Amino acid sequence: MAFAATSKVMHPMHLSTTSSLAPMSKLQPPTMAACSKSSLKGLKMCSGQRSMAIANQQTLQSEHYPENMACYQCSQTAHGKGCFSNSGVCGKQMGTSALQDLIVEINKEIGQLANAGKLTPEMRAFFLESMFSTLTNVNFDDSRMVDYIRKGQVLLAAAKGESKSVNDFASEPDHWLEVAETYSHAARQKNLDPDAFGLIELATYGIKGACAYMFHAEAVKKQAPDAYPDQEANQVIDGLLKIMAAMLEPTKHDLLALSLEVGALNVSVMKMLSDSHRALLGIPSPHEVSCKLKPGPCILVSGHDLADLKILLEQTEGKGVNIYTHGEMLPAHSYPELRKHKHLAGNWGGAWWEQHGDFKAFPGAILMTSNCLTAPTRSYRDRIFTAGPVGWDGIPHVQGHDFSQLVDCAVNKAKPATGDEVSTHPAEKVTVGFGYETVEGVTDTLLGAIKGGQLKDVFLVGGCDGREAGRSYFTDLVKQSPDSSVILTLGCGKFRFNDQELGNLGESGIPRLLDIGQCNDAYSAVVIANGLADKLNVKMSDLPLHFAISWLEQKAVAVLLSMLHLNMKNIYLGPNLPAFLTPNLVKALVDNYNLKLTGDAEKDLKEMLQ
Repeated sequence: MAFAATSKVMHPMHLSTTSSLAPMSKLQPPTMAACSKSSLKGLKMCSGQRSMAIANQQTLQSEHYPENMACYQCSQTAHGKGCFSNSGVCGKQMGTSALQDLIVEINKEIGQLANAGKLTPEMRAFFLESMFSTLTNVNFDDSRMVDYIRKGQVLLAAAKGESKSVNDFASEPDHWLEVAETYSHAARQKNLDPDAFGLIELATYGIKGACAYMFHAEAVKKQAPDAYPDQEANQVIDGLLKIMAAMLEPTKHDLLALSLEVGALNVSVMKMLSDSHRALLGIPSPHEVSCKLKPGPCILVSGHDLADLKILLEQTEGKGVNIYTHGEMLPAHSYPELRKHKHLAGNWGGAWWEQHGDFKAFPGAILMTSNCLTAPTRSYRDRIFTAGPVGWDGIPHVQGHDFSQLVDCAVNKAKPATGDEVSTHPAEKVTVGFGYETVEGVTDTLLGAIKGGQLKDVFLVGGCDGREAGRSYFTDLVKQSPDSSVILTLGCGKFRFNDQELGNLGESGIPRLLDIGQCNDAYSAVVIANGLADKLNVKMSDLPLHFAISWLEQKAVAVLLSMLHLNMKNIYLGPNLPAFLTPNLVKALVDNYNLKLTGDAEKDLKEMLQ
């Protein structure tokens, strides 16, 4: 499939715009009669389809509780089935996992208050941060989990007219671990059909991802109050909470429709995050970023929170401390209000999973603003700090955006950079900043390349990276992509190939590899695709747009649900399937969206280009 102009046909999922790349309007999810609760049981198991490799899928069984944890919310879950021991692959301990299950259940009860119209700003804020804390590689600190649980109890008590404080509720983790047994996977699954339980998990993990994005948007909005209307944010948060409440009575709801509604709400969340970033930080634009260290004291900022980075840059202005980004913070260099700080000196290292090597080789202080945090090693444990929802037992946590301890560590305790350090990422420079506004500026050039045959295909390759060897698929796919194609990339999955020299698209001067931002900038990718479809007078589904999505955790689940809500099909997802999807659910996604599991890059590329 390649670009070919046709007459304009309006499509139910077409995004009408007033300009070539205007933001999306809210869309309705497609009809999914074949996947409703009444028909799920009638779906047969997939057989003989390489694209879905479902043989090893399994649901959690009661035998795993209470002796061991039961968690399968990320792609790296043990053996592709689930973490059923006293600790997870990510390093999360059994007790932490149980406390996080309880936090989710508390938020379901708060969701009931959304149905009753009794939500308060404090409840909405609690929902976002506490759910964010349960994401993969965010918070491993049991004391912080207990703090969230106690605060949730105070909020629920207030809704009943009871005046309570956190001191009225137990502070011992063991007390809450006993309570949490009631809400374990096994306890919740006991009387549910496996398909229904899988859909509840799908919606829950999507909500976790949406909460993380909304948390970031609200953090930015505190510095840019006019970024988006409060009413819009409240409607989305309340909508997510109502879905949480619906899970308390799963037999009364169409669970797949609820999952798709999570995707719809997450589209709105990603738009608000995009709008807030632009309101506070300016319009992103292309910028070449150095991947080397300069001599002098330094701080490395990892995670996703650009609002935290802005505050840190302001607090370190004129103090002789260089600030570097890591992982998903790389796109920070595309925003003019961050770039104007000359001590934002570059990017260090690659994706989150390489942090042990990156952080060890980095001599200065380190700040984790969000996921993905892994167990700190002795080589840097005394110079790493957490912020926001992030936590690790014994690691200093920044309160109220006061980064003075972090800065003191960089200046007086950690070693200064010499400029000779070597990171895990081979690139000396990378280019970022190809948001939808930048692409809109070269629309005429792209159209000319399409008409002249220089541009025939567009690939969206990105998402969350991870340790698995199978993720080399994405490197191979990009390397083998034809010269007549453009690669849009986002998320930390880009580190698999953003050091590649792919050159320009013909004589257009447009780079073939366009970094459009963080994982949440999937919104920008859709706006770009919509703009091209509008200019070419075709359906967006008729574009030769190919998806290869790398998933790891719950933000990726939220983005996938958004893509399904937008009726995007033929998505290649990898390196494995979510363990929480039963064979019937996998078959439903195959039948309705032609979802595929990544396999051999060369073979898949041929399929895409047919």
